[in-house]
Amino acid sequence: YSHNYASQPLELIVKTQAAKELQMNIVEQTRRRTELTVRQPQKALGNSYEGHAGTYGADGKKMHTPQVEGVKPKSIDIQVNVFKTTTISELQLLTRCGNFSEALEVVEKGVLDKLESLENRLRKEQLLELYYHIAYTYFGTGEYSKALFWINKVLNDNENTLRKDLFSYSRLFNLVIHFELQNYDLLEYITKSTQRYLVRRQRDYELEKLVIDHLRKLIRESKSKNTVTKIIEFKCQLLDLVNEPEDQIVIKYFDFVSWLNSKIQNMSFSKAVSLENAD
Repeated sequence: YSHNYASQPLELIVKTQAAKELQMNIVEQTRRRTELTVRQPQKALGNSYEGHAGTYGADGKKMHTPQVEGVKPKSIDIQVNVFKTTTISELQLLTRCGNFSEALEVVEKGVLDKLESLENRLRKEQLLELYYHIAYTYFGTGEYSKALFWINKVLNDNENTLRKDLFSYSRLFNLVIHFELQNYDLLEYITKSTQRYLVRRQRDYELEKLVIDHLRKLIRESKSKNTVTKIIEFKCQLLDLVNEPEDQIVIKYFDFVSWLNSKIQNMSFSKAVSLENAD
């Protein structure tokens, strides 16, 4: 799947100019093949949009825009697949680089309008993942209430067995959003319910336990001058865990390390993500 590309190390995203030219040729070839069938264009466009990754620099700035947007397939099924493939890939690439402002443009100048017309045609698991990335985009721009609105669309879905992993990540993300909104009293309840949920789903891994335990400590220390000390302690223990395979995937959905860095260094989350992925 194309969205897996964004989880690769950032240095693999920055390609040589020759590779970029090759990718652009692939995009152009894909445009010509788009209306042949439903399945073939879906796969081709997924691959071509992975090539789109090479059009972003290490700072997440768009260097060149391929003509994927120019594809106007007649089939509504192909339109849905193009929308899903390109949107999730682009949002993941931009937010991974810390370029949340450009991700917000993608969301508000294209995604929301198209989502209204295509929402009922997307598979539920695709729709839920898109909701998640929209929430993450708003979080990265500091619009926590909007982030909460979109993450609630994931959490309130009645088919939460489709993507158990995504629901688990969404619950952890939900805790961080409420922390930013300073909903400390509500957080006391939500952390307990989240922990029960993870245990029930057998997804109470060490990182998830660590996040919940330390958020509880931060809630208690919210009015104390010792908050930064607790955050540094949180980060040190987190770094000991992120090398575990089952814990790495959590970080790919929400960059806890950068979030903690933003608190320690008193900077925006987007800036912290950019610095974390600068090398």
